[in-house]
Amino acid sequence: MPSLLITTMQFHPLLSSTTILTHWQPNDKWCAIEELVACLVEDEQISVNQKTEVIDVVFEREHKMSTGL
Repeated sequence: MPSLLITTMQFHPLLSSTTILTHWQPNDKWCAIEELVACLVEDEQISVNQKTEVIDVVFEREHKMSTGL
């Protein structure tokens, strides 16, 4: 019997004081996505040059099937 490959995603590298938003009330999911990506840029997890591309890809994915945001 083949062994099962179990992979886990560790979220702690993604979490920092700039990526944890408290008292946050975006107007809609599109604004939320833009603000979350801005947090990743601020935290230097993605570059400023990647910001528009990341937003576009997430918007495209959200148009195809909502992620529940």
